[in-house]
Amino acid sequence: ARGIISTHEHIWRKRQILAQSCGVLPSCTGFSFTSTREEAADIQRRSSHLFPVGYDVEQPVACWEFDNLFKVIEKGEPVAYLSASPQAKQLVQQFLDSVNPAENGHTKQIVCMTLRESDIKPARNSLFEEWQAFINQLDKNIYFPLILPDTDNSWSPDLQALIDSTGCVVYREPCFNVELRMALYELSDINLGVNNGPMHLCALSPRCRYIMYKQVTEDYAHTSTQSFI
Repeated sequence: ARGIISTHEHIWRKRQILAQSCGVLPSCTGFSFTSTREEAADIQRRSSHLFPVGYDVEQPVACWEFDNLFKVIEKGEPVAYLSASPQAKQLVQQFLDSVNPAENGHTKQIVCMTLRESDIKPARNSLFEEWQAFINQLDKNIYFPLILPDTDNSWSPDLQALIDSTGCVVYREPCFNVELRMALYELSDINLGVNNGPMHLCALSPRCRYIMYKQVTEDYAHTSTQSFI
């Protein structure tokens, strides 16, 4: 095992998250998987553009915090945003039309809720009883609540209890496909969720409407007040 997740999960995430994420960056025309550090170094030597600046395979440079993005924007430099492909939006729209058909020429507004139910840093998780109360008080004549569960717990007993108590539709396919997730976020009227990785597709999109709750969880360095400062 490496760190807090196993080597098997590292490999899975590389294929299912990192590689798939190339599909939501329109400027990306291809990618390469390397099996050795030497192969990666060879690509680096032949590349005219590198990100982050000063990156080296032997001495990687970290560049993932949002302040790096803010600094670029403040300089007036162009920033590439994420967006869903037309094919992904077509597929997701088919699903939405099937579960939320038009009535008298109008469809209800999609309220997409991304849940966090992870065994990693559980204090950051969604509070299901709060989401249950929220869903139950929505005017179902206007809004169509849609649950997007945590990928690691897409069939958990707590999730099923939430579905049973609210009658809410759950959409699992985007849990396992980044492009479908991006399309769902773009096509939803509002996206709601706690501070987690998937919700940042909304933060890096010019089209998504979203509210990200529970920004600060002091128990963990990356979600602490000091981290935000």
